[in-house]
Amino acid sequence: MRDASQNFIRMWENLSFLQRLMLLGIVPPFITCLIGIVLFLKKRLDDTQKFVFMLAICSTTANFINTYLWYYQMSNAHISNVYVLFGTLLIVQIYRQAGTLSKQFSLIISGAFGIFWVVNAFFIQGFYEHNSYTATVYCILPICFASVCFYKMLINSEMENVLSFPIFWINVGMMVYFATSIFIFTFSDYLLKYSLALNVHIWFVHSIFLGLFFVFLSIGLCIRSPKLA
Repeated sequence: MRDASQNFIRMWENLSFLQRLMLLGIVPPFITCLIGIVLFLKKRLDDTQKFVFMLAICSTTANFINTYLWYYQMSNAHISNVYVLFGTLLIVQIYRQAGTLSKQFSLIISGAFGIFWVVNAFFIQGFYEHNSYTATVYCILPICFASVCFYKMLINSEMENVLSFPIFWINVGMMVYFATSIFIFTFSDYLLKYSLALNVHIWFVHSIFLGLFFVFLSIGLCIRSPKLA
């Protein structure tokens, strides 16, 4: 344990300022996860918020494993690939529970993405490589869902004060994060080949928007749903 602590301290000292901030990117999803646990125990979460809570758990777990593998200089691309699969399925359920997607359409989207993920991971890009194709779709789907959700909120006469609805804040987080991440997930492999320093800066920007994503999700969890009022 002592040797591991000393190795971590030495590793931390060798990191640049940006790399240290990137490593701290695990904190926002962890905080969102803690908030979700408290609210879940108090039965303050509706069905949509429960799936947001599960997304935070999934992200926190993936981040911890990725950080562990990164610390021991092991590849963590396959962990990110698995997270993309479960993250997408959870996001589909979030928008299904929010009423943006029908049950039938959500099943079609989940099934189609699942098949695409398997084919890409095992027959095209490889399970242990960064799967940029599925990651791109992982970004596109929430942007489409969020756009439809915003439109439905605009035409819904019962949602006069949208700020008081959890889905509004969840939707803002989805739109902000995935609209900025689509470029990173699509071109990260090419950026790494072009310049390691540029790649670090790009992923630092990603960490910032990831933090904002979970800030908005935390707000969406904390606002009491009208369904539970």
